[in-house]
Amino acid sequence: MRWNKATIALSVESPELEEPLVAAMAVWNSIDCGKLKLVLDPSSPNKIILRPHGTWRFEPRVLAMTTLDYSKQTAVLSRVQVEVNQTKQYWSYIDYKNVLVHELGHVLGLEHSERFDSVMHPMGQLGDYERELTAEDKSKFCELKPVAQEVQVPESQTGCSQAGFFPDMSLFGLLLIVLLSRQLNLLHCAQTLIDMFVYLKLRRESMPDHSL
Repeated sequence: MRWNKATIALSVESPELEEPLVAAMAVWNSIDCGKLKLVLDPSSPNKIILRPHGTWRFEPRVLAMTTLDYSKQTAVLSRVQVEVNQTKQYWSYIDYKNVLVHELGHVLGLEHSERFDSVMHPMGQLGDYERELTAEDKSKFCELKPVAQEVQVPESQTGCSQAGFFPDMSLFGLLLIVLLSRQLNLLHCAQTLIDMFVYLKLRRESMPDHSL
């Protein structure tokens, strides 16, 4: 997913997040080869929100969640919302700047990294640990550029990256044929399909654009 503009404005609703947000934005803005810039604008619809205890709608262990609205036809981003979990985690010292550096990576268009030392790794490091951009983080960021420089963006519907789970029916059909061809009993077949549905749902929920 890409933006069709080089400057991405963000607004913050909680004074507690303003300082760490500015610091996190500076981390990405300091990369010389970057073609995208983050700015603070109180009027921006792209909101950074601190969710206090009792208002967090995701799993308690999740530190933050980024929702991306984008065009289904062109994957062009139109609006983002970053929600930060204010509830203290017993297993980790919460550093809002570190959390926001990761989430702003998603805002810019980056996906999760498998490298544990990357700021885009989906798991937050334990303890009071300053997350620094790796060479991979910088390289991936510098590959991003406004989509308007590549293709013309047509008008189209937008969709949310956190839309509901829709299983791949072709996969279910293939699995059903395989199971029946082996003459498995109906109960075993049904249980296997349920297990596959749960697996795909969990995999869908762990995809990028969501959380630390």
